Amino acid sequence: MRYLFPAAFIYFTLLLLWNFEIGLQSNGGVLALALKKVYNDLYVNDFYVQHFQKMPIHERSFFLWLALPAALIPFVNWIFHITTALLLFIGWIKIYECYLKNFQQSILGVFIAFVPLYMIHWGGNELYYNNFQASLVAKATGTWVWYFLITQQYSKALPLLIFATWVHPMVGLQLTLLTLPFWFRAPNKLRYALLYGLFAGTYVGALVLLFGSQVPKQAQALLFIFRHSGHFIPHCFSKKAALLFPALISSVLLWSYKKERALFYSFSILATGILLYVLFYYGFHSWALMKSQWFRATVWVKPWGILALMQLLPLPKLSFRIQRWIAAATLILFVVFIWRIFSGAIYLFPALQSPPPAIEVALAARKHLPTDACVAHPLVHYEFFKYWSRRSCYLDWYHLVRSPEAITLWAQRLKKVYNIDYKELLQQYTCLRFKIIQETSEKALVENALKHPERLKQEGITHVLISTKYTLPYPLVFKNAVYQLYALP
Repeated sequence: MRYLFPAAFIYFTLLLLWNFEIGLQSNGGVLALALKKVYNDLYVNDFYVQHFQKMPIHERSFFLWLALPAALIPFVNWIFHITTALLLFIGWIKIYECYLKNFQQSILGVFIAFVPLYMIHWGGNELYYNNFQASLVAKATGTWVWYFLITQQYSKALPLLIFATWVHPMVGLQLTLLTLPFWFRAPNKLRYALLYGLFAGTYVGALVLLFGSQVPKQAQALLFIFRHSGHFIPHCFSKKAALLFPALISSVLLWSYKKERALFYSFSILATGILLYVLFYYGFHSWALMKSQWFRATVWVKPWGILALMQLLPLPKLSFRIQRWIAAATLILFVVFIWRIFSGAIYLFPALQSPPPAIEVALAARKHLPTDACVAHPLVHYEFFKYWSRRSCYLDWYHLVRSPEAITLWAQRLKKVYNIDYKELLQQYTCLRFKIIQETSEKALVENALKHPERLKQEGITHVLISTKYTLPYPLVFKNAVYQLYALP
């Protein structure tokens, strides 16, 4: 209970500020793939699911089995989320306590790192997410890898590092590189390296062989700039983070040089990778390092940086007992959480709750549309539809299989139905914003549905989902205050 209530306090504070979501962004695609394992008749015309199933192995092969119960039952999804998040926060409180030797300061530091600094990041990545996803599981596991390496419990750190790599190969691989200085000081380091190579390296190696050379050069602009500029292009990152992160990295390097030399070398690896990434992209105009997704590794900067600042600054020791106050505040936040569930802000119990408009239209599609229906919708902010409707989608913004065939067809569909030539759009915008994609794709979809419905039907589209901003002269399947679902004639 010593660590549980502070972690729960941080969790419910984040939940109050950022809500809890199921089926949004890339999370919806993974949950749909999990559902496909149980219900084979679903998603028979879904572009993403069908192309994903063609791959013998992929980066979510292990996580899909973990996500399966979460996909079937929304409440289980939340149970998995709160369990993972609590492990994440407890792990960091224990890490802070290793250095600060003060429980109250440790709670304060972790709270600062995760609550006020949430959504200030480099490359659109965080340690905590407000939905259950592979990245959250891998990073929560990775937090305990850090803890066991700091406390020199290498036999406990190794299986967790292997598990993190299975769940999210990129997170696991980057964490392995960053923690190499800790492993070098371990006894039996060669045995640990062989075990990691056997159990995790073979999986990563198979993925590299399968996908490493599969992104054609002509598609790199589509992947790295058009769809993921916020992940890959440094000048598209958060301006706040551009000021904060160098200061935090410098603080870690300054503090750890004397106090924790292995961590100093870890952050030296991180900083060197950032400099090389920037140099290759801006100096040599090369995309050679983009596949490394190295800015994803900066998720570890905020908690370590805040810890370093607390060590460097002359902070007073906090001695007052806060456990009871935190327990009381946590219980209050939990009551607020229950109220938000039954007010409809958080949708966990379909039998007891009225769904919000986005889920309402998706559930209506599940009820009224045949299982082989294929729905076209605007590209951004409609990713909820795939999971909640259990119906096929013509094209998704967040869901793209990284194979030459899928990438080529994705770009063709983008142009046929949404009138978007990504090469032309990139000439207008260096950093694409979701609002631009949403407005452009919805306007084009409505125009093509009005002028060329037969073209959409030839593409296999049976229904069109749009906002109430537009109307179509076709049979209306369902409508609420925000969305409209039409059947093509």
